[in-house]
Amino acid sequence: MDELQKKNQNAKKLDLALQMYDTNRYEMAKPLFEELSKDGNILSTSILGNYYHYGLDGNTDYKKALAYYRKVIAENEITDVWFELGRMYEDGLGVRKNYRKAKECFEKAVENGCVSGYVFLGKLYLFGEGVKRDEKKCYEYFLRAAEGGDVFAAYRVGCCYLNGTGVEKDINLAEEWLCSAADDGEYFDACTKLSDLYLDKKSSKYNPKLALYYAKRALELDPIEGEAFLSMFYAVGNAVEKNTEKFLEMVTRAIDNGSVNGAYLLGKSYMLGNFDLPEDMDRAEKYLTIASEREAGGWSDYYLGVLYGDTIYKRIDYRKARFYLERFINTSSVNTSSSDKGFFEIGWLYYFGKGIKKNLQKAYEYFKKGTKRGCPDCMAMYANFYDGEKGFPEKPHLTYKWYKKSMDLGSAWGYLGVLTCYALGVGVKQNLKKAREMGDYAVKNDMWDKEIVDDLYRKGERKAMRKKKTTIGKL
Repeated sequence: MDELQKKNQNAKKLDLALQMYDTNRYEMAKPLFEELSKDGNILSTSILGNYYHYGLDGNTDYKKALAYYRKVIAENEITDVWFELGRMYEDGLGVRKNYRKAKECFEKAVENGCVSGYVFLGKLYLFGEGVKRDEKKCYEYFLRAAEGGDVFAAYRVGCCYLNGTGVEKDINLAEEWLCSAADDGEYFDACTKLSDLYLDKKSSKYNPKLALYYAKRALELDPIEGEAFLSMFYAVGNAVEKNTEKFLEMVTRAIDNGSVNGAYLLGKSYMLGNFDLPEDMDRAEKYLTIASEREAGGWSDYYLGVLYGDTIYKRIDYRKARFYLERFINTSSVNTSSSDKGFFEIGWLYYFGKGIKKNLQKAYEYFKKGTKRGCPDCMAMYANFYDGEKGFPEKPHLTYKWYKKSMDLGSAWGYLGVLTCYALGVGVKQNLKKAREMGDYAVKNDMWDKEIVDDLYRKGERKAMRKKKTTIGKL
């Protein structure tokens, strides 16, 4: 067979392989890609990397995926391969997790026109992974990707405007970008986010009918998870008549059909007694475990960690608590700012030695990570380490700084910390009047028990008295 005939035959073979690949007939297409790869077809080599990266035919082998990707890069820079290689470094698949290398790969990808690379660069800056946390850069990268047509990025830009992440809050632009992702991109999460926005009674966009419309739109896009989401409307009575039985019927059906969010929703509801359901830890454990088994590292892992780690739920098993919390914070599928609560919970276990050997250094590291990612409760515990904690330098100005930032972000722990600073004069001038005002407010609003507040105030009074006696003694 001459060179031209072989070239034409390989072209036909590639067309056939791609047709099967595009229609999800992965097992049938794979032998053709393997033959073509041996003949030097770079696209086929790249696709084989995807096979082993994502287990398209049921066989995952990250080492082989890396080998195929690196072969492509060595022979011909295909932008998608730089992106896929970055994903592997980001997730630690076949290589040690390395955010800096992931960043380099994503930068190479965007240099060559890969829009998705901007999305993942934005994520790195959002969570400070391999780079200094920078919300403005995060927003800018998401915006570039969104302007390039990436639907997920359009959703993230909408969230940035909604929450004021890297850009000034603008509910109109938030709505515009979310609608773009939901209506033009048919993106499920954008539909549910819009639905939540229209259900917010404090928002100028409050519109229950539109909320219901996007909930039903989500149902059309994903009948299983959409039903789990829509069930909450009946649980609360939003835009429909409240009907707990209907809620249970819908969410249970969604769970039976494989819903992750439905199992998480029902488990959390039984754990916290939401939606007029009784607190039932047996059912909470059951459904949260189902959700966890279906999606490792999801929010169900966080609540299982809390269920096993907090005495109020009477399911104490600190080994399990640690397992679920570590899986939660180490899984990239839950990279949202609120996921940083996991750092607080596991830091707490190390701080008090719950189920594991007490380790203040590890506790400090977890609280510090959470602080960097913007977790208010972590900031309060981080501040505590500079207030005379054994083995750590005493830095009153940092204690007050992080307590204050924590309080400003809504943390009750931060509020108690600032109250303590004023009561005892830590990092600020002692001000018992201010401490008493803050304490009265905390008690009145059920933030802290009166006994805790009064004890702090008495300590402040004793300290002020000692200081006064010392001053008199020097006269």
